Amino acid sequence: MAFRSRMSAAFTGAPVGARQFVAVTGALIAAGLVGHRAGISYEAEGWERDDPKTSTRLAGRYWPTDALLRLAEPSGVCPGDVAAAFRSVPPTTPPVVKHAVEMRVLDLKRGTRGAKRRMPVAVEDVAAVSIRADVEAQNAMAARWAVTGCCPPRWRRLFIGGWTLHGRWYAAGTDGAYQTMPERERIATIRMNGEAVAEVDVKSCHLSILAALSGQPLPPGADPYDVPGVPRPVVKRWIVATLGKGSPVVRVPRGAGRIFADHHPRDVARAVVAKHPVLADPAALVPAMLVERHGDARRVLPHWLAGIEAEALTDAIRTLREGHGVLSLPMHDGLIVPRSAVAVARVALTEAFERLAGFTPGLTVEGSS
Repeated sequence: MAFRSRMSAAFTGAPVGARQFVAVTGALIAAGLVGHRAGISYEAEGWERDDPKTSTRLAGRYWPTDALLRLAEPSGVCPGDVAAAFRSVPPTTPPVVKHAVEMRVLDLKRGTRGAKRRMPVAVEDVAAVSIRADVEAQNAMAARWAVTGCCPPRWRRLFIGGWTLHGRWYAAGTDGAYQTMPERERIATIRMNGEAVAEVDVKSCHLSILAALSGQPLPPGADPYDVPGVPRPVVKRWIVATLGKGSPVVRVPRGAGRIFADHHPRDVARAVVAKHPVLADPAALVPAMLVERHGDARRVLPHWLAGIEAEALTDAIRTLREGHGVLSLPMHDGLIVPRSAVAVARVALTEAFERLAGFTPGLTVEGSS
């Protein structure tokens, strides 16, 4: 089964246009060769059962019918080897970036739905002008580099509710965008000016930022997810959920029962908070001016942490671009760079997080050997 939006914007830079896709899939569905279920928008529960409901969208689904599978068998194409028979070729045309900087609404009452609504940005807004110029400089540099193995990278930055909230870099385009590729595939296939790449990531970034702001930075080299008596995946999932929710998760969320099958969130909460006291009330560190403006520190918390993370990454991206002539491909908590630039990327990230986030980051490097 494959999920695919039919919106024309989802085909920007793709090898097949929206009109062709709609026409061909329509014919295959009418012939009984492809099954289809339209996309839906539905109410989804938050992490706690008493949380406000949020709106979630699911793209249209497509799957081969038995008739199509029977037609494919004589050609040697079976469900188990479809990926090998039909390798996805990323587009070579760069995607169009309509808005290098976007601001969206932080709607506290309606959960995530408000984040879909764009806020107008004044032409004379000084912050917007500076941010837009920085993104355009990065896009211009990407146009001069040969980046293969993925869709030619171009970016936009998305802010939610204000210039200090969120601010992450998003790769434009849908087909072949490097941010949507599995890590192993990114490292194995992407080449920058013909050179293999490595990914330099900041470990436990949001927790590290929060701990540093609380005055109790994480010990260098320690694993923050190592909690006695609780498996590491459970600890990590609980911390991620708590930082996203803005307060400790103490009830089993719908859909996560398997993960917490042998470890009730209340027990996990006690164990993790004993190791990281700041997680007892993480939203307490949100600046008062943001609370006054938005009214709910818990909802603001994840966007505030993402904003600090994004500013540090942006600083490192700019240092690499302007100081070393190196193009970097931003992830949410790290950078993809040519392997020859790993050392300078480590220095740029370290200095940026020390200056803007107040801690020396633990860094992991994948693909450097």
